[in-house]
Amino acid sequence: MRSKNLAYYLHKNEQSLDFDQKQTFRDLVEIFHENSKMTTVWKPFLAKSISHHLTNVTQIYLDSKNKKKYVFESEEKLPTPSTYTHSFDDVIQKRSSNMVFKKEPLSKQTISNLLSSLRVTRSGQSKFNEKAIIKRRTYASAGALFPVEIYALIPNNNFTEWDSYNYDPRNHSITLVDSNIKHKKVAHAFQLDATKIQCGAVIVLSGIFNRSVNKYGPLGYRFSLIEAGGIIQQLGLACADMDLNGLTWGGALDYDMNQLIKIDGLEENYLISFLVGLQK
Repeated sequence: MRSKNLAYYLHKNEQSLDFDQKQTFRDLVEIFHENSKMTTVWKPFLAKSISHHLTNVTQIYLDSKNKKKYVFESEEKLPTPSTYTHSFDDVIQKRSSNMVFKKEPLSKQTISNLLSSLRVTRSGQSKFNEKAIIKRRTYASAGALFPVEIYALIPNNNFTEWDSYNYDPRNHSITLVDSNIKHKKVAHAFQLDATKIQCGAVIVLSGIFNRSVNKYGPLGYRFSLIEAGGIIQQLGLACADMDLNGLTWGGALDYDMNQLIKIDGLEENYLISFLVGLQK
């Protein structure tokens, strides 16, 4: 943290609460960034850890299983997604942030088309462990560890209740995590008026940081956040192609969001959301 000079202490009583609060925010950011920097001191430790993940046959197999698996809940295969039709130039021109939605849930076909922008596109066998199948997705992930989990919140027809699902990019399927969540609870989690959250669906991202931190140390936390940003961009471009409205939403309450997708807030934490719906 930056040092406080004599002038700071002489005029400390004159500092406003707003100033002190902003200084606290800056200090917290600085602490995080300083402690997650790649340095020559950290390099030998990280090199050993990375080598272990790249060559140890057991670790390679464990890393290839980097997706949540629900034992007691049933998995639902999504409909075959439609092909995207617009050129890349078209979708980057059309991509925008818009939260004006038609009050209508997205169909499973539309959900399938949207989430297909995040699916596994190719697989490869590890040269060190033939049992480890490395599955690559449409977005970048450091070491193909994929610490970010993807969920979908979908409302019922009259927007009184929502269901939450976990998305599996490997099988292009969803698993019901929780059902009959009251609309008021969803609106509160997003800190929005109940009429503002009447979109077709919400894509929710969470982070299981240890998937990345175990290999890359503190840098793994940074990599998780970067990955989430890449996913959000993919969703925005997919919305542009599908003529949907979408908006990245960062103002949700972490604890309440964790409850909506049934995660503990310790091993797995809420990161960011993407509101999506039909155009009016």
